[in-house]
Amino acid sequence: MRAPVGVVLVALCLWLAIALVVDHYVVSTACPRCTRIAAVSLTLQIPAGTLNLPRHGLALLAGLPLLALALYLVPWRALGDSSRWGEAFRLWCQPIIWLAVALAFAVLGESLYLVSKEHWSQGMRNVAEAFSVSATFTVDDFQFLTLKGGVTALLGLVIGLYLFLRKGVGGVFKRSPA
Repeated sequence: MRAPVGVVLVALCLWLAIALVVDHYVVSTACPRCTRIAAVSLTLQIPAGTLNLPRHGLALLAGLPLLALALYLVPWRALGDSSRWGEAFRLWCQPIIWLAVALAFAVLGESLYLVSKEHWSQGMRNVAEAFSVSATFTVDDFQFLTLKGGVTALLGLVIGLYLFLRKGVGGVFKRSPA
């Protein structure tokens, strides 16, 4: 039985809120170097304003959930069964792959816009350029990846995140833990 997308979405939003608060108030004050090891910052520009999420450590945002998922998926009742370990590893990789697909959809959406924007009307281009999203990934204060995109990238990201929630995260919990 699969977990409903709404339940997964609420759990993900709660995790993000808790992780951002803990990262900002606890981890960054107790161990500032820990948040600089690998971090992401996000900016969302809409016509009504800008939403800036400051740099937050990826260890707490992604590392801890992946560790918890790995512990959840361990076949505790049959530790010697290689087929159950293979299934657990496949299920553990599933959210990571669908998150990469979500990022690929965002890049694909922005690429399609850049290739076809000359064929759009000026009004449609103005609307498309009024929205933007950018994510910056840093490692030890070295900015190694910046992704920027407009409304088409945002649309691709939303579709990709839906698939991430539906098939990546929701698909993991379709079986009972071993």
